[in-house]
Amino acid sequence: MLIEALIDRYKAHFEGGAAYVLPFENRGRDVGVTLPHPHGQIYAFAIVPEPQATAARAFASGYDLIADHASWNGVFDIASDDHCTAFSPPFARFPFETWIMPNRPCRGPWDLDGAGIEALARMLGDIPRRLDGLFGVPMPYMMSFQAAPREAGDEFQFTVQFFPVMRDAGRLKYLASVEQFTGIFTVDVVPEQAAERLRAV
Repeated sequence: MLIEALIDRYKAHFEGGAAYVLPFENRGRDVGVTLPHPHGQIYAFAIVPEPQATAARAFASGYDLIADHASWNGVFDIASDDHCTAFSPPFARFPFETWIMPNRPCRGPWDLDGAGIEALARMLGDIPRRLDGLFGVPMPYMMSFQAAPREAGDEFQFTVQFFPVMRDAGRLKYLASVEQFTGIFTVDVVPEQAAERLRAV
């Protein structure tokens, strides 16, 4: 199974001295892939990249994503079960951006039990199906496993993040100058509307 293979790779790279490990998948020529089918890679870093270091600092300083998610009262939720929830976060940068999060504290997929792994696997199949159903064509996206860096504490919350690149039928999301130069993304589709549309697929 894919997730069990990823857990094995996480452990091997961390034991080999990697500070951070990033498994990811690219799908669709519109995200720059050269292979016609979805395909993934795993990068092992000697340092923790700044976005992940920022996340680790936030969690270490007391940010609680699970509690924050609970305060949204399901407005941004797409799908859920006893183990995982998929949602379009209120701070999404991409139209139809979707995160999958275990419902309990979890540093990475290695912290999941068998039922949690099965639930995550089901959700990893469900979200692309929903994204494809939005416009009736395969949705190009980038997907990554955002697990804790090797030295991060138990407060780090693991997520799987999908960055779809279509904002409407036949229309790609391009980064505008203001987004490129500031890192502040404009909103093409507000997250609560994105979640509502994805729930309906």
